[in-house]
Amino acid sequence: MNNIIKFKNLYESAEKEFFEGNELCALQLLNNALSLGVTFPQRDIAEAYQLRGMVNYYLEDFEKSLDDFNESINLNPKDDKSFYFIALIEFNNRNFKEALNNFDIAINLNPNDSDYFYFRGDTKSNLDQEEEAIKDFDKAIDLNPNDSDYFFLRGDSKFFLDRYEESIKDFDKAIKLNPKESGYFCARSISKFSLNQFEESIKDIDKAIELNPKKSDHFCDRGHIKFKLGQYGKAIKDFDAAIDLNPNDFDYFFRRGVTKYCLKQYGDAIKDIYKAIELNPEESEDLLQQLASWLGNNDSLSIMQHARDLYSNELFFKSKKFNAQYRSNL
Repeated sequence: MNNIIKFKNLYESAEKEFFEGNELCALQLLNNALSLGVTFPQRDIAEAYQLRGMVNYYLEDFEKSLDDFNESINLNPKDDKSFYFIALIEFNNRNFKEALNNFDIAINLNPNDSDYFYFRGDTKSNLDQEEEAIKDFDKAIDLNPNDSDYFFLRGDSKFFLDRYEESIKDFDKAIKLNPKESGYFCARSISKFSLNQFEESIKDIDKAIELNPKKSDHFCDRGHIKFKLGQYGKAIKDFDAAIDLNPNDFDYFFRRGVTKYCLKQYGDAIKDIYKAIELNPEESEDLLQQLASWLGNNDSLSIMQHARDLYSNELFFKSKKFNAQYRSNL
């Protein structure tokens, strides 16, 4: 009986420390509680494993976290929260099908938690199941209409289905709920651009940069918009800013290289595209295919010919398809 009382006291103290953000203290208390060897009440033991799993999750010790959640489920198969956290771990590991299975179980056990539907929707979106994802976001919003991220991701799914006007409405709602989130303005900017609302698109991406001037992707997105508008000089300035903030992103160099090529700055263009492939040689074929889609085969082959004159290694020519096409045009 004394150990049961000690267990409960330690658990309650750990719970308090956890919710106050003291994860390491909570972890020590839970370790002490579970080391007492108490085996009943079984539900209380399950809750202790669940809580320790959550603590380990936030400490990013995901292997121990999984062990704790599985132990909790063994003791209490109706523990929806443990299934939910297992799903989050699988999601973060990009095991989306496994994540989906666990979100399904969590929702079947508890259909009233909006986050369960939100993250299942995000999982479905990553599996290109956008219509099904929207249904989950709808449910999440029904349960909690005050979370801006729910509207944001629903808008994102609608964007990928080319439902641009609907996506803008969702981004509007997200911005109304949280007008300080730069990503919402960026997303709305891209939707407006897709509807040829160019001036409004620029205003939104400018606002995103104003809110978060250290976000390199925002400069890249604005550069891409200006590229599409034929404002190549201004686009290059934005790609320069993106590269200054993050010089290890291959996409920034690739986009700047393509833009420089449009300005007939061929040598600098090739250097940037080469740098992009150097930073990410595994995607060289995809980059070269994208080059062809943006510039056309003749210009992309011209770039490869210039590149062969400048570089002797094989980075530009990992793509068998493009190398064969290049040779056939010699």
